[in-house]
Amino acid sequence: MINGLKPYPKYKDSSVPWLGEVPVHWEVRALKHWVRINARTLDESTNPSFEFDYIDIGAVGTGRLLQKPTRMRFGVAPSRARRIVAAGDTLLSTVRDIPQSYLHL
Repeated sequence: MINGLKPYPKYKDSSVPWLGEVPVHWEVRALKHWVRINARTLDESTNPSFEFDYIDIGAVGTGRLLQKPTRMRFGVAPSRARRIVAAGDTLLSTVRDIPQSYLHL
């Protein structure tokens, strides 16, 4: 938010130190209460020669990919390479130092 610019008439403390004040009509809740986790995954019975594009979380920047996905075979993919993503999904990394990164597909 731009310093001094407060487009809402009333604000309240968010109780989140890094967030500060928010408009009084906002509800502050944990992310897990606002989103659904995509549970679609490739299971262990997937053909080892099946190829897919793997998006490493290190390749995700704020709102964009920093690198192209890596093409790999299921049989040699890391165990974390199981989640299936599709257009409209949002990838969120919470493992890096602030700021966290996201990408909306």
